[in-house]
Order: sequence, then structure tokens, then C-alpha cells
Amino acid sequence: MLGSVHNDYQRHLLYLWAYPEFELNKMAAWSTFAQDPKDGHIWESLGYTGRPMDQGGGRLMGDTTSLYLLEMYEIYRHNGNKTFIEHQWDSAKRAVSWMIGNAQSIKSNESSFGLPQKLATTYDHFGFHTHNTVAYNGHIYLTALKAVEEMAKTVDDTTTAASASKAFALGKSKL
Repeated sequence: MLGSVHNDYQRHLLYLWAYPEFELNKMAAWSTFAQDPKDGHIWESLGYTGRPMDQGGGRLMGDTTSLYLLEMYEIYRHNGNKTFIEHQWDSAKRAVSWMIGNAQSIKSNESSFGLPQKLATTYDHFGFHTHNTVAYNGHIYLTALKAVEEMAKTVDDTTTAASASKAFALGKSKL
């Protein structure tokens, strides 16, 4: 799959049901070469114009990292494979750390917005990346935080669970 995370998410369950190994391999790609090694966000696509096929690329988006985490959670919910979550967990922690950092990076009246900031989305024709925050990114972000909280419980990571829970409460209050 060379498509974007956000487009892949729309069809991943059919692949999971028919070809589960394919989905696990794809998630391994998202969590390795398609995850930015510096900050932990997930790039838009596995292969991108002007880059080799084994390098992530594309836009910095508010829905790709969130949807990567949601897809991870859905795979776990469908197959119950705790080992899958354990293998992906370092990647998940880096991804959620980036999401929370971005959501709390811009301050207004000395208070964090608590929602994704200045990020493009699947619906980029609206210029969402020019706005401080948009509801679409906010809802996906909050849903991903709840998924991370549940996955963290699965691997007994109380620190990440607490961080996701705290970020969720802030984001929900702001949304």
C-alpha cells in the first residue's frame, strides 16, 4: 500500500479480515521508515513523489498520526494480539508524544489550546493548516488519545495512559 494513512484507514478493515498479515506488515512500515525519527509523527504516505519507495513523505498532517494509532487499536480489537501492540508500542509512544506536543505548543491567553495546531488534513482544500485548530483534527486526535489510553493499559504503561488521559481532558474541554 503506497497510499496515505488517512486514505488507507478508510479501507483497512477489509484487508484485515481477508489478509491479516498484510495489515501487520503495513503497520510495521508505518512505524519504521514512515515515522519521522526526529519527532515521531507519521508521514502522510509510504512512498511519495521524489523520494524512494521506502521513505515516508508528504505533508505534516493532523490526521495521519492519529489514524495510525486508531488503526493500531482497531487491529488489536479485531485480533486480540497483544504481541502486536507490544512490538509497535515504542512507535505508538513516540507518535502520541508528538501529537500531544503539537496540541500544547501554541498558547492563547497563557492557556494551551490542547488540540492539534496548524496542521493540514485530508480535507486540505479548506486550508486547515493556516488555522490554529480545526474540529476535524480535534475529534480524531481525541479519539486516538482514548485508543492510546486503552492500548497503554494492555501493555501496563501507566505513564503513557496517564499522559493520554490528561491530554484528552484538556482537549475535550477546549473542543
